[in-house]
Amino acid sequence: MTRPSAFAALLTALPLLLVVTLLLAGGISPLRHAAATPWRGGWRLPRGTAWPSWLSLVQYVAVGLLLIQAVIPAAMMCWMTGSPARLLQSLRTAQHEVGYSLVLAAAVALIGVPLALALSARLERTGLVGLCWWGMTLIPLALPASLLGIGMARLVNLGLDMGVNLAPLAPLLANLARFLPIATLILFAQRLRCDRDLLEAMHCYQRNRWQGAWRVQGPLLAPGVLLAATLLFTLTLSELGATLLVAEPGAATLMMRLYNLLHYGASREVAALCVTLMGITLGLGVLATAGARCWRQRGHR
Repeated sequence: MTRPSAFAALLTALPLLLVVTLLLAGGISPLRHAAATPWRGGWRLPRGTAWPSWLSLVQYVAVGLLLIQAVIPAAMMCWMTGSPARLLQSLRTAQHEVGYSLVLAAAVALIGVPLALALSARLERTGLVGLCWWGMTLIPLALPASLLGIGMARLVNLGLDMGVNLAPLAPLLANLARFLPIATLILFAQRLRCDRDLLEAMHCYQRNRWQGAWRVQGPLLAPGVLLAATLLFTLTLSELGATLLVAEPGAATLMMRLYNLLHYGASREVAALCVTLMGITLGLGVLATAGARCWRQRGHR
């Protein structure tokens, strides 16, 4: 089997890269303008304003389609799993992949959130410096997962030539490269929602930077931090394209096991592992929502 050529992969993905790059370039200006516009609270409809009947119908249809797309596959996966005993049996056979996936996702979330916080602050800069930060943040979004994985594999080979073994860190670096821009944009949006007057008062009255960060900035940024961490965790759990190309032998993730099982027609085990992924994602969503509400209530005290 021949090794994939990074140059050939780049040429194949070049049309997609050009289209996505143009779309991202067109979106930089509105986002930077939003950063320069002070937040003055949410937009609300005047009291007594009613939605048009056709718009309400469209909303109901959209919600219905969303529920169908979520409920029917989930119900089918639960039905194909069979019984809780079969679910536990599938988890026991895949305990190594489940454990590795959870550790990898947790590492990406723990490392990615501080990096995203730092990058989101840089996005508020103006001029050429700010434009450069926006470009460096959004460029990874234009790269297909397979192309990013090939590039990461070449980086690992380059490190081996220099006497540095980056192979164990390759899945972590690949997932950070893929999903860090999303977390950065989430935290950037959360920064825009922060009350500028409250932040200026914090700088005037705080005893030290840690007190202001804990009592003011923490509650204000907590919803975005929790959402970013949750998305980093769940997106890493479901990532396949880049991880498949850089994972070492014996370091398979849960998605890699699902990918391999699909070739053998093991539908019941696949369904059980999909139910596991759905349960983890749903549980994290509930915890993140509850945590965001607690921090918001603490910030209003």
